[in-house]
Formats: sequence, C-alpha cells, structure tokens
Amino acid sequence: MMDKFEFDSRNIFNVCLLLT
Repeated sequence: MMDKFEFDSRNIFNVCLLLT
C-alpha cells in the first residue's frame, strides 16, 4: 500500500509540472 501511495504522489507531481 505504501508503495502505491508513493507512486501516486510522484504521478501527481508530474501532472503538476505538465500543467504549469
């Protein structure tokens, strides 16, 4: 579960960068 959460966090960060 923790691994999945970490991956999600990274994915969100990537999306933020793409949005900016």
